[in-house]
Amino acid sequence: MNNINVALEIQATCKLPWVKLSPRLEIRVKELGSRKFVGTVGELQFEVLQYRLEHEYGAKCRFEPRAIHKACWMTGDANEMKEFMKYRQQNIAYDKAQNPVFLAETAFILRTAMDKHPDITFHLTSEAL
Repeated sequence: MNNINVALEIQATCKLPWVKLSPRLEIRVKELGSRKFVGTVGELQFEVLQYRLEHEYGAKCRFEPRAIHKACWMTGDANEMKEFMKYRQQNIAYDKAQNPVFLAETAFILRTAMDKHPDITFHLTSEAL
């Protein structure tokens, strides 16, 4: 999901730690609280998600748009990553394997993060891990 056009934050009425509904639709658990993030390629997938959550899992949800330029998996120096994530809490999510994912809102924010934190590698896909 390296080409996220739109990301939505959802509040589901049931506990779904990780759901993969299709190859292009996944729920990611954010670090703080129990809010879930969904990233898709194309907005129609959100309607599919809402329908399936309600009818297959009994979970109602509401969508809140959030602009995300790129979702980047991070590897590197543990202390540097901890420090980075401390100041970027609102932009950190975790994938199903509990790998940290930086949700960069703009290309400028991503480039700045890469420049200021050279000991962290920002991967555009999880396959690089």
